[in-house]
Amino acid sequence: MTLNQNALLAARQLGLGLGQIMIETDFPHNDSTFPHSEEVTTELVTAAGLDEGEIRQLVRGNAIGAYGLDPYFGVTS
Repeated sequence: MTLNQNALLAARQLGLGLGQIMIETDFPHNDSTFPHSEEVTTELVTAAGLDEGEIRQLVRGNAIGAYGLDPYFGVTS
C-alpha cells in the first residue's frame, strides 16, 4: 500500500503496521502530489501524529527494504 490522503487511515483501520506502507509521489504524472509532495507528506504525518522514526520508515526505510537498495547502492534507512 502506498501513502495518500486515505491510505494511512485505511491501514490503521485494517490493522496494517507501518512496515506495509510507503510514500508515493508518482512523479511526473499530473494527478500526483508533485511538486507539492513534501508539503502533502508533512501534513499527513503531522495529522497522524507520527514520530521521527515512523516518518523515516515511511519515507525511506520501507522502500529501501522492499526494493533491496541497501546492498547495491549503499542506501540506508
